[in-house]
Amino acid sequence: MELDVSLVTRVTEKCNAKCTYCYMSEKQDKDLESDSAEKLIAAFLGYNKKYAHFTWIGGEPLIRPDSFFKELVEFSKKHNKKDLDVSHSIQTNGIGLTPERREYLKSLGFKIGVSYDGTLAIQNELRQTKNGKFIGLRVLENLQSSKKTLPTISVITRLSLGKEKEIYSGLKEITSAASLNFYAPTGEGLLQKDRLLPSKEEASSLMTRFYTLWRDDDSLFLLYPYKNMARSFFTGMSRACEFSAISCFQIVGADTEGNIYTCSRSAHIPETRLGNIHKESIEEILENGARGRILDRYLHLKSEGCKWFTLCCGGCPVEALSHTGNFMNKTYYCCEAKGAVFEAIEKDLNDEKFRNRLARKAGVA
Repeated sequence: MELDVSLVTRVTEKCNAKCTYCYMSEKQDKDLESDSAEKLIAAFLGYNKKYAHFTWIGGEPLIRPDSFFKELVEFSKKHNKKDLDVSHSIQTNGIGLTPERREYLKSLGFKIGVSYDGTLAIQNELRQTKNGKFIGLRVLENLQSSKKTLPTISVITRLSLGKEKEIYSGLKEITSAASLNFYAPTGEGLLQKDRLLPSKEEASSLMTRFYTLWRDDDSLFLLYPYKNMARSFFTGMSRACEFSAISCFQIVGADTEGNIYTCSRSAHIPETRLGNIHKESIEEILENGARGRILDRYLHLKSEGCKWFTLCCGGCPVEALSHTGNFMNKTYYCCEAKGAVFEAIEKDLNDEKFRNRLARKAGVA
C-alpha cells in the first residue's frame, strides 16, 4: 500500500505546565536535536509522493525558541526535491503563545492549535503550572487576541458532565473550530482514572449532548469529532484518524531521539516502535511489521459485525490499549458513547430539516 505518511514529532519532553491527565508518564530533560529534525524531514520528503505534513508537539513545543521553528522550515525547503505540498503545525498549551509570537510563527507558515478545556474553571482545575499556578486566564487571553483564528483541542472528562452548554459556548466564543478529545487513562493521567473517567452511560450522555448542541447551532462553528461523524454518513467512510484504519496508518510519531512509532500517542509503548531515523532507512522503518497491526486490528474488528464499523473502525487503537489493555479491542467509548451519536445522526438524517442542516455543517452541501 503506497500512501503518503504524516509525521507527529515530540520536539521536547520539557513542559511548563502540569496537566492532570498528561499522557506522558516521565518527562525528561530532552530536546529534539537539529540533526534529528533534519533527518526526519528529509526522510519523509524523500519517501512521500504528493504532500508531507509535519506536526510538532511536546512536552510543550513553544519552550523551544523561534529560531528552532525557523530552522524546521529551512530544512523543508532544502530537502523538498520533489516539490511536494509541505505544511507544518504546532500544538501548544498556549501559555507562551503571545500575539507577537503567534504572528511570527504564522508568518513562517505554521498552523497553530491550542489546548483549552472550554471554561476557565475546568482549565484551572486540570491544567496548572508545576508550582500550582493557574494558567487558564493567560491562555484564554492569548486565544481571544487571535480573533478566532486558532483551532482548539479540549479534553472531556467526568468533570465536563452538566457543563456541556457552558463548554460549547465558551469554545465558540474563542475559536471557529474545536475538537473534543475524550480522556484516555495513560501516562500520569492513569492516576486520575477514578476521578476523570466517565462511566459508559455518562460518556454517552456527554457525547450526545455535545452533538445536539452542535446540530442545533445555526452557525458554521466546526466541532470535531461531530463534523467527521456526520460527514461519514454522506461519504461512506471517515477521514479522521480515530475513526479510520487507513488514516491512522498514514500518521506516525517520533520522539526526541529520532525513534519512530506507529503513533505519537504510543511513544511510551515499546512494542509500537518501528525504528530509529539514525539507524534505519525510512523504508525499513515504515515496512516494520508492527505498523501492520493497525490493519490487522481493522480486519479483526470487522469480523465482529458492528453496525457502525465502516464509520468508526473500532476507534483509536492506542485508546483501546489504554482503556482495555488490548490493542485489538474496540475503545472504551466505542459502542455505548460514540454508537449513541451515530444512532442519533442516522435518526436525524431521516428528517429533511436535520438532513439538510447536517449536510451543510458536515461540508457536503
